[in-house]
Amino acid sequence: MSSVPLIAVFAVALGGDAEGSDLWLGAAAGSAGSLGLVTLFAGLGRGQAAAVAPAAAVLSGVFPLVVGVVAGERLRGLEWVWVAVAVPAVVLCSWVADPGEVPMGGLWYGFAAGLGQARWAG
Repeated sequence: MSSVPLIAVFAVALGGDAEGSDLWLGAAAGSAGSLGLVTLFAGLGRGQAAAVAPAAAVLSGVFPLVVGVVAGERLRGLEWVWVAVAVPAVVLCSWVADPGEVPMGGLWYGFAAGLGQARWAG
């Protein structure tokens, strides 16, 4: 809530027109991001950080990329290389020998948090 006054100052200074759909989209993105953060911290508290954090990080980057490609944006060769490196990295970083009592070591928390944060950024 502390950023609301700053946003108001920029909105007045820069001008522009915001329609109702813009405000609803902003509210939905903010809500998804908030739920993503709550899920991330719940996963860190209940699962294994080695599973939750990398899954959330990679998914929050890959999901907007996939949506962009489906929407018609095109990646160049080196960009696909980094995607090919990042996706297996989450598997390697999140592999735990003993997941404990939380199924998959909390990896599902990481996936949920990553999707929420991806909707925030995307």
